[in-house]
Amino acid sequence: GGLADIDCGRLFNAKGFLNKLYEEIETGEYPSTNPDHYFQTVAWHPYWGADGDGVTDRWIQYNLDMYQIILDHEGHDKPVYFTELGYSDMGQPDRDAKGAKVLTDMYTVVKEKMPFVQTVNWFRMFNDANASSWGATSEMYNGLFYERGTENGFTLKQKGWAYYEIAGGTGDMSKYEGK
Repeated sequence: GGLADIDCGRLFNAKGFLNKLYEEIETGEYPSTNPDHYFQTVAWHPYWGADGDGVTDRWIQYNLDMYQIILDHEGHDKPVYFTELGYSDMGQPDRDAKGAKVLTDMYTVVKEKMPFVQTVNWFRMFNDANASSWGATSEMYNGLFYERGTENGFTLKQKGWAYYEIAGGTGDMSKYEGK
């Protein structure tokens, strides 16, 4: 899990929550005022915002601001995990192409500007037609692969190929098609 919102007008504001958490620890009302006694890492879901624009200067700054809260309160580095982020293509090839660019841009920016991020967990590996029963229709189309049993079978989407490239993939992905 992780702090779920990056100030995109949904849920809550993760920066405010993280800052409040540190302020509570610092009150002295708890057994320790050392945040390391409570958590050794910080995780959040760095979603793009309601508009889905992807890696923008605003998105980059928000994540840097989140990390600055850690530095301001702790005075030292702490590992960060991006525990969930994805991009719904809504089943449309042009949005899948945009998602491939968003994915590539995001991993590049994290590597170059966010050395504190230890891992990024992309949401999700496969499209899931059942996801609309617990979330919105958009939840069905976050996958890097098409769902098995569909017209496209088990094949990489454009986002999936982007992930394969940025991860340094070398295997023959065609052997999985239709499986």
